[in-house]
Amino acid sequence: MIKSVGGVAVKTKHRLSCHCGTVVLELDLPDGIVNPRRCDCSICRRKGAIVASVVLSGITVIQGEDALKLYQFNTNVAKHYFCSICGIYTIINAARSRISTAITLAAWKASTRSISSQCR
Repeated sequence: MIKSVGGVAVKTKHRLSCHCGTVVLELDLPDGIVNPRRCDCSICRRKGAIVASVVLSGITVIQGEDALKLYQFNTNVAKHYFCSICGIYTIINAARSRISTAITLAAWKASTRSISSQCR
């Protein structure tokens, strides 16, 4: 579990945003960042996405829900959401799970370089 990213402490309630600030998410992270990993689906591999799991009930879109656009491919099971203005990839509901989803750590305002070394 990760308690800070690039010197920024991970709070129990933590906010992330896309690059332009249109989309703002609030995450419930009682245990910090759990299970950071490089997603190996075809789109995430190309983006170099580092993701972490969040319980579905622990993610709230604070602003910009109307700017989130959905991208699906292949079996159309995974749901990849990105900001329609700046293109930042924010949420992936990739699993068939109705319990958890993943957030891309690129939306973290601090550097994610410190997380890369901790990924599986």
